[in-house]
Amino acid sequence: MSSRSPFFWGIISLLILMVLPISVHAQSIPIFNKVGSALVLEATQSWEGTDIYALTVILDGGLDKMWYAAGAFKGAPYNAPLSQIGYATSTDGTTWTKYEGNPVLSASFTRNVKGQAFTGLSISYPSVVKVAGTYFMYYRETDGKGNYMIGWAISNDGISWSKSTEPVLSGTFPDAVYANGEWKMWYSVDYGTTGNIGYATSSDGKSWQLVQRAGIPVPPQYDYADYTEAVFAGGSYHMWYRVDSSNAGRLYYATSPDGINWSSFADNPLPQEADIAYTSVVVGQTSYMWYLGGDGVYLASTTMPIPEFEPLMIMPILISGLVLTSLLNLRRRREE
Repeated sequence: MSSRSPFFWGIISLLILMVLPISVHAQSIPIFNKVGSALVLEATQSWEGTDIYALTVILDGGLDKMWYAAGAFKGAPYNAPLSQIGYATSTDGTTWTKYEGNPVLSASFTRNVKGQAFTGLSISYPSVVKVAGTYFMYYRETDGKGNYMIGWAISNDGISWSKSTEPVLSGTFPDAVYANGEWKMWYSVDYGTTGNIGYATSSDGKSWQLVQRAGIPVPPQYDYADYTEAVFAGGSYHMWYRVDSSNAGRLYYATSPDGINWSSFADNPLPQEADIAYTSVVVGQTSYMWYLGGDGVYLASTTMPIPEFEPLMIMPILISGLVLTSLLNLRRRREE
């Protein structure tokens, strides 16, 4: 055995641990404030029906690019053609130019994920990411009975899309992120139930597997979560999502180092009027959030930095504990 004293080894351990940081989350919440009072996008084209009710935005080559679901006519039965996907661009996030050839994507599934008959009539809730020059879109397709599936499509320009021939997951509200060479998706596995948000992964962005329920925090006064919007920034994942009950809903914000283990904050990161929001966020020095009010799309922004998981020292705790341990060991040795 070594002849070194416990005090000696305690000092060595202290020196090593003093230079080992741990990841601690800065407890701050990026609060978004509404930009102006006017809608930035509303239903105006003939195919759009009465509502724009889902959207996704990315910043690409200096342009904000939006894909949105519209075309639902209030009171329309499930066996009637419903929503499709439209496309619009903007240089400032406020004034949008809709593509004249809208819609750019329509329902077409004839089978579900198990190969059984499934007649897709409605396509909605797009989530778009761009990887190596290719756009990937994930969306929900609904049949005439109200059943829904998740599919994908790819495009070189964001306008002309090639769809998968069958859905890839059984669920709704897909929300995909590609970061650090990894594909991740959060989506509603069992809409309207507790613990309904699933976490799926993919090696190519096309074939997806449910890994587990993601553990999105839901306060006890609410029943479930939905409408997730996740981004990867500052080395961690950030999610804005809606929590719901039979009486009310509210927008929450959560963070995660890995996309699986989430910590949430109770503060609403948007004006109170937006607590029915379906959101899309682009992070930068000024971060922007597009969200749905009751009559269309609004814009909010923040200059607060999106919180990061930062390496911080916890030396006071380590020093106190290790010095105390070393002193006790030294005392015990002297008493022997």
